[in-house]
Amino acid sequence: MNFHRLSSAALLLLTGCCLLTSPSQDAGTIQTLSDLKPAVEKVYKTFKTETPNQAQIGSLRNQFDNLQKHEDAKSCNEIQSGQIKKCREMFEGHVKQRDTGAAWTNAHYQNNLENMTAALDLAIDTERNKGP
Repeated sequence: MNFHRLSSAALLLLTGCCLLTSPSQDAGTIQTLSDLKPAVEKVYKTFKTETPNQAQIGSLRNQFDNLQKHEDAKSCNEIQSGQIKKCREMFEGHVKQRDTGAAWTNAHYQNNLENMTAALDLAIDTERNKGP
């Protein structure tokens, strides 16, 4: 019986660690998210006139994948990991729009770029607000 109580207490302690500790910010995550903004803008600009550059799109997918793996590996990081996933999903939705449709108008380009920039900025702010 004492072993069971000890095991239950240890389990509660381990599962509750996220509630007791505050994850610290990751400068690498902030830099990667910041670097993604101009890279996404460069690709989105081509969506106005050119056939989508699959090499550039693939490079961005790899960056999102690596960032997602990095964030998923951290403990107590579900919110940030979810934000990265939403950014990736938004990017994929934009790529699919362009792959299946006509070139983007300037208004469509601006709207999608603003949405993606806002999503990346939110992820950056979340990481910065974790504290040192």
